Amino acid sequence: MSDFTHDSFQHLFSQRILNTPRSFIREMLTVTQNSDIISFAGGLPEPSLFPVEEIAQAAQTALSEEGSRALQYSTTEGYTALRQWIVDDYERRGMHTRVDEIIITAGSQQALDLIAKAFIDPGTPVLFERPAYLGALQAFALSAPEIRETTLQPDGPELTSLERGVKGARLFYCVPEFQNPSGVYYSMPKRRAIVEILRREQTLLVEDEPYRELYYNDREALPALAALYDGPSISLGSFSKIVAPGMRLGWIRADRRLIDKLLVAKQATDLHTSSFNQIVLYNYLSSRSLNNRLAELRRCYRERRDAMSDALRTFLPQAEFTDPQGGMFHWVRLPGIDTAGIFRDVLEAGVAYVPGTSFYAHNPDTETMRLNFTNSAPDVIVDGVRRLSTAVSGMLPTSPRKKSEVLASSTQAGRASL
Repeated sequence: MSDFTHDSFQHLFSQRILNTPRSFIREMLTVTQNSDIISFAGGLPEPSLFPVEEIAQAAQTALSEEGSRALQYSTTEGYTALRQWIVDDYERRGMHTRVDEIIITAGSQQALDLIAKAFIDPGTPVLFERPAYLGALQAFALSAPEIRETTLQPDGPELTSLERGVKGARLFYCVPEFQNPSGVYYSMPKRRAIVEILRREQTLLVEDEPYRELYYNDREALPALAALYDGPSISLGSFSKIVAPGMRLGWIRADRRLIDKLLVAKQATDLHTSSFNQIVLYNYLSSRSLNNRLAELRRCYRERRDAMSDALRTFLPQAEFTDPQGGMFHWVRLPGIDTAGIFRDVLEAGVAYVPGTSFYAHNPDTETMRLNFTNSAPDVIVDGVRRLSTAVSGMLPTSPRKKSEVLASSTQAGRASL
């Protein structure tokens, strides 16, 4: 083994893995273990709010009442009772769903991987939002599609770029509610228009809803795109943000004609999601109402969202940023600054973030960054933004610009990508 260098193994790897970038956020989790660093990087929930005692009780019940079943192999589709809980939630939303239209996955990230395996060949055109969730970009990159982008505005995709990008595309992946990274919430007029555009092309809609329950202002509950669309659609959900990410549980909802092939992909991937985790989660969900927990999360995250918005206005008045009504992130532009280029310097000042370049497939907007507010207490958020401001002092223009321009400028940068 000592006769080989690292480079000598390159010929062993597939081209698709060589062409797929490492996740910036996964790398950052290692760097930010340093307690001196205030991390706005990962999309992490507040750990002190995890229902540790309740999950412990649910686990004990799983072992004492269904121990053999919980520790045995199970069906690829998932634990029937948990799938029925998900079905009931869709029914409350007015979305008729059957148990055989649900697959339990190892988080919604695995759902993205299964979709890529089932629907994408090398060179297949697929449409993403611009900016887009970087985990989806990475999951799909392994299948080597032709990635197109539709630029985001404060109320959803810009319709001209959407219509142009969807022509001939296999699927459109989107996060309509408190989008990652931008925080955008699609308006009702945009939802109707998107559905009409997709209908003309019979494009597969992949609608990801991890932040649907994390809203912090009074709002009209709008129907999901999948509820409005009579064409092929897949809905994704996750328990990571509303219960605990360490359980790695999410789901796919789709028509049986789509589910069958997704089941084949999952069988080839991991046979099935952890039986034990599924039963534990179901015991937790069935023994209490989730509404009280959601209310607690919303109160905590609303306070932190407000702290970050106020700190950005106070310490970085030149910055442009979205003021999210839900979700977990602020999307920020520092005019004239390459946020990837200054990352190491800012890290030395004790703050971590995700440079915006990670969220683009083409022509990245280098002046942007994503800041997470759910994983830091309000006083820590203020300190972190103050550190960030000190680190970039002297690099920014003197006059502030409107916060909505962070998306308008991204749109301008993205016109060459379609």
